[in-house]
Order: sequence, then C-alpha cells, then structure tokens
Amino acid sequence: MPRMLDVQVSRVGTVSQVDVALGPEQLDLEEPRLDAAKAESLVRDGLTGQPAERGGTPNDVSGQVYDGADQPLKGD
Repeated sequence: MPRMLDVQVSRVGTVSQVDVALGPEQLDLEEPRLDAAKAESLVRDGLTGQPAERGGTPNDVSGQVYDGADQPLKGD
C-alpha cells in the first residue's frame, strides 16, 4: 500500500507524472484495546449524549461551518 502518492496534472487536465512512495511492509503495532464495533458504539453514544447534556434532543445539532479558507459560512 502506498504511503504517499504524488500526482502531477498538466494544464490540459491529464496526469503527467505519478510518484509513489511505498511504506513499510510490516509494522509492529500494539494490540488494540477495543474492537471496531465497540469503538463505534462509544463514539455514537458520546455524540448523541452531548446535545442531551445541554438540554437538547439527540438530533439537535448546532455549530459553525467553515469554508476551505477557514472563513465561517453565513446562513440564509
């Protein structure tokens, strides 16, 4: 699996160069502390519990959305 993929696109929109940096073939990682299902469950429980802690409902989502230049988007 590539660790890094560098693609150069020409002005006419075609790929003119591809550079692939391969990562290590074998990694020695520690054993996971929980499986994927448990991790997802914890995240979902945490996300749905946040609005309730503020007095809202689980579907009550608020926050600020930003564009690619880190400028807040203004609503209608």
